[in-house]
Amino acid sequence: MSFAIESVPPIDASPSETPVLRNGQRADGRQNSELRPTYLKKGVVNRASGSAYLETDETKVICSVYGPRDVGKHDDFLKGKVSCYFKFLPFSTIQRQASIYRTRQERELGCLMEKTLESAICLEKFPRAEIDVYVNIIQDGGNAFSAAMTCASTALADAGIEMYDLVPSCSVACKSSNMLLDPTPQELSAPSSDGSLVLSLLPGSNEVASLFSEGRVDSGTLIKALRESVDGCVRMHAVMRQALTETEK
Repeated sequence: MSFAIESVPPIDASPSETPVLRNGQRADGRQNSELRPTYLKKGVVNRASGSAYLETDETKVICSVYGPRDVGKHDDFLKGKVSCYFKFLPFSTIQRQASIYRTRQERELGCLMEKTLESAICLEKFPRAEIDVYVNIIQDGGNAFSAAMTCASTALADAGIEMYDLVPSCSVACKSSNMLLDPTPQELSAPSSDGSLVLSLLPGSNEVASLFSEGRVDSGTLIKALRESVDGCVRMHAVMRQALTETEK
């Protein structure tokens, strides 16, 4: 099982003058440890092997999985390979992206997603095969990578890909002694924010699939943020299980 700690550029980098906390309350009325309401649905792309759509407030993600398909020999032909294509659609952020090519940030997030999913998929079951995962951020309203990871894991399960566990993901923004679970763009980019942490978890074994942070956060604050994100992942795991067991009406 792999454990990856990565450092990537912050997803939301535009400054904001909106106060993160007003009289101890978050601007959107949530408690510090409260997730935004999440809508998650499997099987939304007909021609894909598996797919999922996730929406949480202003963050919207769609993921399609294709494969496994035979690719012949590669570096480790005894195990399968995962390829992730992570893309912010041109209208997903305030700063529109005109290029059809993936940016450096998108490539780095795709690589991190590959490493994370490799720890969850039983790749030895798919020798000489490749699984393609396409993630499109339709709208980035904060916590985009965590939403993408959760959506991709659900799509893989929908495709019938054998996995050790689902991979829920959550992020936490740190502001002094306050740990803000599932942060908004304003909470992530506020000058008063100390930093943030993103965790992807294998809940069944309580193992970390990936962990990365940005900003300057001391070890004590980091441990508190990690505990909050683990709790968030456990709750998100329940949402994923419910979405996968729901039958079409």
